[in-house]
Amino acid sequence: MHKEIQQAIHAGWLIDGLGGAIQRDVLLRLDCGKIVEIVPAAGNCHGPCIDLSRATILPPLIDVHVHLWLSASSDPAYRAKQCQATPEEILPQIRRNLDYCLAHGVLAVRDLGDRHGLAWAEANRLGDDAPVRIIAAGAGWHQDGRYGALFARAPRVGESLAAACRRFADGAPWLKIFASGANSLEVFGQATKPQFSEEEMRAAVDWAHSLGKKAATHANGEEAVRLALAAGCDSIEHGYFMGEDNLRRMAASGAVWVPTLVPMRALADYPGLTAGERAMARKNLAHQIGQVKLGRDLGVNIVCGSDAGCAGVICGDAVREELALLMKAGLTLAEAVRSATSAAAALLGLPGFALRPGEDADFLVVRASPAQLPRKLFFLDAIYRKGEPDGRFQPPRR
Repeated sequence: MHKEIQQAIHAGWLIDGLGGAIQRDVLLRLDCGKIVEIVPAAGNCHGPCIDLSRATILPPLIDVHVHLWLSASSDPAYRAKQCQATPEEILPQIRRNLDYCLAHGVLAVRDLGDRHGLAWAEANRLGDDAPVRIIAAGAGWHQDGRYGALFARAPRVGESLAAACRRFADGAPWLKIFASGANSLEVFGQATKPQFSEEEMRAAVDWAHSLGKKAATHANGEEAVRLALAAGCDSIEHGYFMGEDNLRRMAASGAVWVPTLVPMRALADYPGLTAGERAMARKNLAHQIGQVKLGRDLGVNIVCGSDAGCAGVICGDAVREELALLMKAGLTLAEAVRSATSAAAALLGLPGFALRPGEDADFLVVRASPAQLPRKLFFLDAIYRKGEPDGRFQPPRR
């Protein structure tokens, strides 16, 4: 008969992942790997206790916007070669990126597209109990001749978006649509023509919802975001230059916004760009930070996604960078952590990723105070996972 495992953990600081106040000097009582109660440590530390009184604990992290097939290399020649890689050449990169995620405490990701659908295939191979859970969109959809060919397929000539989705239904839990182009590094705030009409996107989104799928939409600029929201998309990816009206629509509709700040920060240092393009990237980033600040004030549900795999955006560590930029935009540390834990889990339909009674006792250990976060997440001390033998602390792989 399985012997019940009871433990007590004394944490110096606890960030619950729900956005609440950071708790100081608390005791977690665990039973069979689940949190039974969280109480003040003073007067309650009786008997054996794991001493983390100089550490901060927080839930495992989630990155809701990654491209596992990309290497994040800043070498233009290497990236060009990688974009022509075969599935057999890409799979090792996907597995390396999953290792990078695990080493940084990112235990779930949403992959938003490679044209071969390899992340979705890897998600099926690994299953739900993988060290890093993959929620995947398979290959996305873009308009032929428009931005997105590296990540998506295009409908046939004369074929509607919804018909293309039905023809190539691969069972992935997310649908990815490219509703606009990329952001310009030459003309500030330049919007691209929407790739699909509202009616086309609505039909595709309705099809996805009828099968229990959700829809994520790459959309920048006022018109593309407006159409995506009107079509019922569940998450807006990027949303650069969408404007205040769209932020208000998003807050009212409950759609999730994934602002992906890190890629523009990375482009500001990208060696393959001119000085003018790098300066424009910095200007774009400053504008997006201003939109995040306004979105937070309006009550938009902001969720952490880094666009890892893009040039200079490394899987795992990119979440730390994204959290720092979200805090620069006005989110508190507790709010930023919520965006990468319970809020992200709610978007992806995952249980857990919060520290409260009744939840699995899965958490990260950082030997630092909250004042040193998120910077110190790079020096993650340990990952505690319910499934480990005797509930031991296991060092992450580096």
